[in-house]
Amino acid sequence: MRIKILLSIAFFSLIVGSFNAQTHEHNKWFQVLISIHGTVDHEGVEANAMITECNSEPVMLLELINTNNYKVKAQWFHAPISKDGKQNYKDDVQTIELNAKEKITGKCGDKKQLIIKLKDYGVKVEDLQDYYGSNFNVTKLN
Repeated sequence: MRIKILLSIAFFSLIVGSFNAQTHEHNKWFQVLISIHGTVDHEGVEANAMITECNSEPVMLLELINTNNYKVKAQWFHAPISKDGKQNYKDDVQTIELNAKEKITGKCGDKKQLIIKLKDYGVKVEDLQDYYGSNFNVTKLN
């Protein structure tokens, strides 16, 4: 059992390490981690991000895609990752509902859940490595 746990941790570290090694171009969408298992989808919800500016301020926009045939509620904590590997959290849970097969894309001045103001997390755009949707949870809605 201990070996399985150690192998799982090593596998996750490898995935995160290789994922974080990528560099992301500004104004281009890229996949982001939203699962502790190192995946870019969780319970039928996928996530992408884009580094850009809103009102001359560096931000990261999120895009959520519900691939399910039913409505869901997604909840998570933003965790921009700096180049030193630190996940920068705030105790501010994000909640958004997505209809079946719906894609919601963050836009300047739109849904606050989909806009990450980097300064609010103490991260400068030049120090930003990646993004992790921490404690990402998906609940089926009726």
